[in-house]
Formats: sequence, structure tokens, C-alpha cells
Amino acid sequence: MGEVIEVTKKTQAKLGLVFTLAAERVDEQAVLVRMEIPRTGKLKALRSVGMRIGPGRPIVYATLQPTPGRGGSWSMSFQVSPELADKCSIDLTTPHDPPPGMSYLVYAVELKDYITERKQGGR
Repeated sequence: MGEVIEVTKKTQAKLGLVFTLAAERVDEQAVLVRMEIPRTGKLKALRSVGMRIGPGRPIVYATLQPTPGRGGSWSMSFQVSPELADKCSIDLTTPHDPPPGMSYLVYAVELKDYITERKQGGR
């Protein structure tokens, strides 16, 4: 059994979730996404990170392979088209208490809320 909680840029702090998410539209065809997740607080027992495109049964779902970052954090990046970025969520899966190991909680971070335009002079 599991529970899904939608996360937006406005609700991230209210939910007590600490992560850095940068989604930069670099041109008409690409949004570059970078995320760093400190393994602390509600995300201390983070099990997996996935990228989902589409609601319900997704069009695409992929488990993202994290790279170890500073202080045990997880880092990951990917690229997606702007059209798909608007339908993309990053799923942060953690154990749900109680009971441990018997269920899970997914924080579904809506990517569209974090997308910014690349500033002139950017790389």
C-alpha cells in the first residue's frame, strides 16, 4: 500500500521537504533538470527517485540513478522536451510509518513549477 502526495514549489517548504531542483529551459527543444536531495529529515530513508511523465498510468516512467553528492546527498540530472516537462513529476519514494517496510509514501514533485528560462549569456 502506498500514498502519493503532490509537491509544488509552493508546498515544498510546508511539507518539510529539503531538496534543490533546477529545471532550466535552454531552448525550444530542451529543459535541463538537476536535483540534489540531502538524505535528512523526511527524505532520510529515501528508497528511490523516479521520473514520471503523465498522470495515472504514465506514458514514461524511469528510475533515476543517483550520484553520491556532498554529505551523503543524492544528485541526478536529465533532459526532457518542454512539452513533456509540463507533464513530468519526479517521484521521491520513502517508507511510510507505521509500520516500517509495509507501505510507502511517494512525494510527486511537479517539475513544471520549477522551470525557468535560461538567462542570456548562460552556457
